[in-house]
Amino acid sequence: FFFVLEIQCLKSHRALYSVVYNVFNVALQVCAIQVNLVKLE
Repeated sequence: FFFVLEIQCLKSHRALYSVVYNVFNVALQVCAIQVNLVKLE
């Protein structure tokens, strides 16, 4: 029973991590673009 609960938690955590990871990647790309724009000016 606990094992099943742990698997459920792991799945939801993995989904949460992937969302956070995607947001983090987008933020990094936006920062990189802004840094490049500052360098160009």
